[in-house]
Amino acid sequence: MLHFFLGSLLLNLRSPSANISVLKLFYLPIALFAFLVFSLYQVIILPVCYFKLVGHKFALMVKSPQGQGASSTLDRAGRAFLFIFLGPFFLSLNCVVDLYWFVKHLYKMDLEKSLQKSSQISADINRRTYKKMIRYFEQRNE
Repeated sequence: MLHFFLGSLLLNLRSPSANISVLKLFYLPIALFAFLVFSLYQVIILPVCYFKLVGHKFALMVKSPQGQGASSTLDRAGRAFLFIFLGPFFLSLNCVVDLYWFVKHLYKMDLEKSLQKSSQISADINRRTYKKMIRYFEQRNE
């Protein structure tokens, strides 16, 4: 839709910075939609993550690693109860950080280019490696 109104402007632009500005303007609806989907996913997954972590904290209390430097069961219980009260706050802060980095990466322009061709990858597999791979799959099928 934006192309309809700004198409003639886009054809007349010669400046790279102006082209990038128009590109970001055209990309804005897609970025907003992606941000909305990601935000909704964060809100939906947050309670699932909280209850999974609470269960994990109490499971660590029951089956705890033993040995030098390991925490006692009472320490683990204290951390589990502390997480019950402060966990939603920490998980919410984590969501805010995730949203920040998501938006930052939506508009990232200085990506490294990879020029790896398939012929370079297939040249690394020699006959000996191929035979090992065939033997492995034959043993798996038996």
